[in-house]
Amino acid sequence: MKQFWLIRHGQSTANVGQPIAKRGIPPLTDLGWQQAHAIAEWFPTEPDLIVATPFVRAQQTAEPLRARFPSVDYAIWEAQEYSPLNKRWYTNTRTSERSPLFLKFFDDADPHHDNGDGAETFAAGIERAGRLLKQLHEAPQSNIVVFTHGTFLRMVYWRWLMKTDKAAYNAMGAFGPYRKVMRIPNCSVIYGEVRENGAMLLSSPEIVVRLSA
Repeated sequence: MKQFWLIRHGQSTANVGQPIAKRGIPPLTDLGWQQAHAIAEWFPTEPDLIVATPFVRAQQTAEPLRARFPSVDYAIWEAQEYSPLNKRWYTNTRTSERSPLFLKFFDDADPHHDNGDGAETFAAGIERAGRLLKQLHEAPQSNIVVFTHGTFLRMVYWRWLMKTDKAAYNAMGAFGPYRKVMRIPNCSVIYGEVRENGAMLLSSPEIVVRLSA
């Protein structure tokens, strides 16, 4: 049986309201590191492949699991966090400053709207989520762990529920409310299996380690 685990990164400095200098570089907090170590200790089996994203917080969250299983292959996949915002909004800003812009973007529900430099349309984000599902389906390894991000995980789940890229981005009007109620805490886990017709997500996000501030 081919199986996989999609895991949100541990708590980052951006998650606790600290300003960031650039998208992708906020590191884990002390609690985030504790969560990463707890996930590594909890992990139920030796994986065949450990995956992180280009973002620092995902790579750091993967480090304790890599240390536990040093011979396991490691890869960087394009499963980084989704953002519809121009990159200027990631220069010395806080999550609280960006949140209203996120809410407006999803409320406007235009899947092809492009906010400029460094932004990603909703349709493009959904297509990237679909590529992750395809990578999981096509990868030769049997046990794959992917350390990724909250909003992107919501998009992966949404893409899987909607079956096709086009159906998923055309339903963007419903994704906004879904995004608000689909809780994915730091280091929560979605478990799945790969079957003949593709990658199947078999759980909602589960908290498997109970660490909090």
